[in-house]
Amino acid sequence: MDTEHKITLFIVEDDKLFSSLMNSLAENLQIDFRNKGFMITIESTIFDMPHKAEEAMKHTPPDIVLLDYYLSDINGKIVTCDAFLKTVTTCKPEAKVVIISGQSRKDTVERLKETGAAFYISKEPRVIHRIVPTLKMIIEKKLKKSDT
Repeated sequence: MDTEHKITLFIVEDDKLFSSLMNSLAENLQIDFRNKGFMITIESTIFDMPHKAEEAMKHTPPDIVLLDYYLSDINGKIVTCDAFLKTVTTCKPEAKVVIISGQSRKDTVERLKETGAAFYISKEPRVIHRIVPTLKMIIEKKLKKSDT
């Protein structure tokens, strides 16, 4: 009997349209994996501020985090994702963090990867064409790892 695999996905993004799009992508990926015979559930949750995601991590640590670089904090001030990235990599080091941002300075990308980001995807016109294969690859690796 096949085992049901559960993937917990956090979408930390303050752009409601973009976060909704990423949520739809996750739903479509779940359907795609199920059509290929995998018993998988992708539970995605959208957070518009990093402190909300941090609070949720106390109860349900994520397997994957899609994380915007610039976010609003609890006071409405624009902050970078660095502090939240450190929280994720400390609390659940095996979680795969994918930074998705319009900010693409090479030194910033390198710093985020050194801090623990698994991938950095620039928000460009074809960003969806990079998010989907990245998520597929992460999920496939997780499924293979859990089957061994």
